Amino acid sequence: ILVAQDTTHYGADLAPASGGGSVRLAGLIRRLGAEVEGLEWLRLMYTYPSRVTGDLLDAMAGTPQVVPYLDIPVQHGSERILKAMGRPMGRQALLELLASIRERIPAVALRTSIIVGFPGETEADFLETLDLVEQVRFERLGVFTYSREEGTPACEMEGQVPAEEMERRCEELLRLQRGIVAEHNNSLQGKVVEVLVEEELEDLPPFSFLGRTPWDAPEVDQGIYLELPGGGPTAEGSVAAAPVRRPRPGELVSAEVVGAIDFDLEGVLVTEPPR
Repeated sequence: ILVAQDTTHYGADLAPASGGGSVRLAGLIRRLGAEVEGLEWLRLMYTYPSRVTGDLLDAMAGTPQVVPYLDIPVQHGSERILKAMGRPMGRQALLELLASIRERIPAVALRTSIIVGFPGETEADFLETLDLVEQVRFERLGVFTYSREEGTPACEMEGQVPAEEMERRCEELLRLQRGIVAEHNNSLQGKVVEVLVEEELEDLPPFSFLGRTPWDAPEVDQGIYLELPGGGPTAEGSVAAAPVRRPRPGELVSAEVVGAIDFDLEGVLVTEPPR
């Protein structure tokens, strides 16, 4: 996992005349893919939208180890609030960038973070955020309420949103996102996906393991609960019939998606672990 406060700023101090850190980050991705023996998954977290370049997307699409996942915090859907936050990229530019990412990396899962209740945020501004999330349909999304911190410009801004209203907006956005995730999870029913096994479960029958798909980062995203063949229902036309050995945490396996529990998936192991 490549992560920083702004991962796309990587290398900007090394080559300030080259156009910024994204050029260096693209080169780093290519080198990691070509030179690190045994590298299976490479994930980018916290990439600033204004620094996601075509070269960076080309490096992601052209490096097999890079999982189809991009964490790109858009923060808000209102042009007015984005300006108040000091964000260099406006709403329309964000929408165009996100559409471009989906076009260049078709299987990508987009993760973002949204702040509700920024000073001056009106109901109309919040509805613009809802609309943006509805349009883009992020596969992964984190929602945060604005926190007033002394010494920051926003702390002294007018129009501080009451805590109760921030919580209401947060819950409304989460309701929307639950529906989007449910739709995405349903689209995976019956498909075989690669899974990184993270832990063995002892007290959660019929599930024996907990893992992550390439579309899930540790700690912040959902997981997939795995059972051995014969341990429960499978999807119609299931391929999950061949015997498999019990995998160990850290192994990559194949699993058929057979259901979902809220945000998490349910799956059945289908082949011998390939690693």
